[in-house]
Amino acid sequence: MPFRAVLLRGGAEDRLMLARGGRRVTLGVRGCVHACRIDLVFAVPLAGLRAQALGLRRLAALIAGREARALWPPLPKAARYAAMLSALDARAAGASLRDIAEFLYGARAVAAGWSGRSDHLKSRVRRLVRDAAAMQRGGYRALVARGGGSSKGGGGGGAHHAE
Repeated sequence: MPFRAVLLRGGAEDRLMLARGGRRVTLGVRGCVHACRIDLVFAVPLAGLRAQALGLRRLAALIAGREARALWPPLPKAARYAAMLSALDARAAGASLRDIAEFLYGARAVAAGWSGRSDHLKSRVRRLVRDAAAMQRGGYRALVARGGGSSKGGGGGGAHHAE
């Protein structure tokens, strides 16, 4: 295979994640996956046709090795989630809110805005740390449920976008 394949076991069905160049497609799989070769058979329920078609186009692009950026638009809040993870890691390592702000926004921005009339920057970092802690305590489950791209039904493995 021209890409990485990882079998994810558990739940109602096994999942096969195919990855290449930062793009991933996850497939629901039935049957014996441990054989040297598997045939992919897709059952596409009409209710999820649009999402399934997108998943199949992503799979075709992945197999062909095409970049196809339009098939994987950036997540709207990806930068915020990345900042939240950085803030959470820094806080766990003992960093102050100011340290986190300097890491995320630069020393110049912090020097100019940390102790000024507005506490906008300080509040922004506090919110990042607060929201990251909420995600860590289980809030990520709602994010995964909303954005996991999973589609149910019909069996043999509709193609899904995992990221």
